[in-house]
Amino acid sequence: MKSHHQHRHLRISRLPKLFLASSSFSSIASGLNIALLTGSTRTTGPPTVLGPRVNTYIQTSLEERGHTVTHIDPKQFTLLEKPYFGYGPGKSPLELETVQTILTKADAYVCITPEYNHSPSPALMNVLNHFGSSTFSFKPSAIGKCKRILQIPIEPTFIKCALTYIKQHVSDSLFQVTYSAGQWGGTRAGVALRTTLSELGCLPVSAMIHIPKAQEVLNRDGNIATKSSEENKGETDDGKEETDRWRNYCARCFSQLEWWAVAAQNHREVVDPFDVSPAFTQAPSERNAP
Repeated sequence: MKSHHQHRHLRISRLPKLFLASSSFSSIASGLNIALLTGSTRTTGPPTVLGPRVNTYIQTSLEERGHTVTHIDPKQFTLLEKPYFGYGPGKSPLELETVQTILTKADAYVCITPEYNHSPSPALMNVLNHFGSSTFSFKPSAIGKCKRILQIPIEPTFIKCALTYIKQHVSDSLFQVTYSAGQWGGTRAGVALRTTLSELGCLPVSAMIHIPKAQEVLNRDGNIATKSSEENKGETDDGKEETDRWRNYCARCFSQLEWWAVAAQNHREVVDPFDVSPAFTQAPSERNAP
């Protein structure tokens, strides 16, 4: 009977030469092309606009890990009238063709969405729905979410004020409003988004990044908010610990994304996935069972 180490050696010997030639995983995991798709189109409040600071933090974190990140802003898209795949070859508008090229060349995708009514941002869904699954297929994706939690005291004297605020602002801001601080900001939007990404073929990694009370976690520059950073007196030990906690928390998601991106990248060098699973190109009926 072969030992565990002998079986492990056999498995490794069958890996693509491209992988074996690399000195370490960290060296091949760096330098990925990552498309960052964000979901906020808001420019003013109330409540506080959080999208830009979350986007900056995630993009900077990925670039610090050695990746090239291209931001796809939903504000550059009109409401879907005709998807990219609805045009003939070379007939799509330049804006769509440019984004199609970015998505096709990407090794992995990161989606950032606020939570609106327990759902992902409609602006992000609008971007995703402009392109077919063959654009995203056989690559990994990761989900990051934020949610601003409005804290309003529960005492009866404040109920009338709270209801007035909701009536005036919620239909416009579409942020989830709660009476207490919560820890689940964006989770429901993330769960819903996983189904869409799976259907597009860019399977999301298991780890997700949740940023509850993002207005307290991140400052306007997209850095971890600490008392010292707000007072511009340098980073204290407590501030460094808070920064490290968030860096380590996000690293789990980033590491999983890198692992799958490199694995998919290597295997595409050996097998063209569309040879065994061709893209649908004619009609929805191509999905039908016999």
